[in-house]
Amino acid sequence: MNFHPLANIFPMMNEIDFEHLKKDIQENGFDSLRPIILYEESILDGRNRFKACEDLNISPAFKKYDGSNPLYYVISNNLNRRHLNESQRALVATRLANFSWGGDRSKSSKDDLITREKAAEIMNVSTALIDRVKEIEEKLPEEIRRIEIGETTIGNVYGELKRKEAETPEWLRFLDVWTFKENNGEGISNLPPEIIKNLLYYYTKEGDLVCDFFAGSGQTYNICKEMNRECICSDISPKEDFIIEWDVDMGLKRFPEDIKKTQLIFLDPPYWDMVDYGIGWNNYPLNEFLSKFDRFLSEFDSILSKDGKIALIIMPLRKGKDYVDLGFLCYELLKKRFKEVQRICVPLIRNWALDHRLKECKEKNEILTGSLRDLIIFERRDIK
Repeated sequence: MNFHPLANIFPMMNEIDFEHLKKDIQENGFDSLRPIILYEESILDGRNRFKACEDLNISPAFKKYDGSNPLYYVISNNLNRRHLNESQRALVATRLANFSWGGDRSKSSKDDLITREKAAEIMNVSTALIDRVKEIEEKLPEEIRRIEIGETTIGNVYGELKRKEAETPEWLRFLDVWTFKENNGEGISNLPPEIIKNLLYYYTKEGDLVCDFFAGSGQTYNICKEMNRECICSDISPKEDFIIEWDVDMGLKRFPEDIKKTQLIFLDPPYWDMVDYGIGWNNYPLNEFLSKFDRFLSEFDSILSKDGKIALIIMPLRKGKDYVDLGFLCYELLKKRFKEVQRICVPLIRNWALDHRLKECKEKNEILTGSLRDLIIFERRDIK
């Protein structure tokens, strides 16, 4: 038996709900008080019950529709007993638009058609969602079924569609929280490469110079080459030939490379004494660490281009019983000399919350420290 076009405006049940319906009919029998409604020799209401009975080899009860407005009947019945999410309601609204109230478009007048605005009102969705459904139907029709059964949403599909149309890379983030499913970053900060890619995308262009004075294994250098940026890296203990061996305490005036007109200075400094490298700033008391950092910052004006940016990635840490907001302390030093542009949350995503650390914090009634991390962008104060 065919399903009437008006009935097909609404989605069928998903597999889980359909199996529950079949089980109910099998155990309790078909409810003859809720017969399957026929209209124009097709099923107008009761498609899921009909299919369930067909699977169970049960004969259901039928009744002909004797009303005057079959479309309103379908809408009323489904809205009252179906739990549809917003995306599913928008699909229905899209199908409703330009249907006649009588259900036969060939016999209806223009005045009898349901407008896009009316369809949106009936299904309690925005007209913008209807427009998005139409665009998805045109460009990604295979996704409509997944939206219909509640497997995905219009927002997810439409966002992916726009991303592909704009050729937006997977790593690009538009919000001020940058998180990633996997973290294959390098070094103690476990810095995801996507963070550096986003920085280069927003604050540099091809050919610009980027300087990283705490280069570690050289991840910044490799990404700069990938994105067609120039890069000068240094580290007190370089791990690659392209990284210049340099102690930042020696100052930048005698730096062995031309670093004038740097567009982006990327700072991922040692997090004080979080890890003992045996050399560098992590061996000093906190006040001396901050003093050395401040002295280092004082030289940036001489190398930073007029519209250049400074990007500091930093996180707080716990020293014994003391909580040291290292990010805030370093931020204060930068704020004295430069203008803040943006603060971005870049949480540390890795197996930080190990079982023994969680157990220890629970016993001490403490909050586990280690995932909060900020990326703060600064620029020269003379930028208008």
